[in-house]
Amino acid sequence: SRKDPKKGFPKNLQQRVKRFSDTLLGGGNVGINAARAAYGLGAEVVIIDTSHNRLTYIDDIFDGKVVTLMSNSRNIREAAAACDMLVGANTWDGHVTCRPVAEATGRDYRAVEELL
Repeated sequence: SRKDPKKGFPKNLQQRVKRFSDTLLGGGNVGINAARAAYGLGAEVVIIDTSHNRLTYIDDIFDGKVVTLMSNSRNIREAAAACDMLVGANTWDGHVTCRPVAEATGRDYRAVEELL
């Protein structure tokens, strides 16, 4: 039996937080735990990852209640523009999330690093 990701959060906190959108770049352990926390608070969660197998696993964990997208410039750009909070939970080529976000949005990665 799977645990309900929403259990463990105070109900009054869930009611006080307005519905927001959270985009997570990376579906590893950190990304999944961040997704559980955001989903538990009532967020609409989008997880972007490079591994189809990992995204399938995430779909199973959340029973299809979060959106999973393959990592590419278009998905990153559109999700980053549409979300209220962007969380980097990965590394690519030894750099933190700012590099793929910068490439997808056309900004210098040092400028994006200041935003994240």
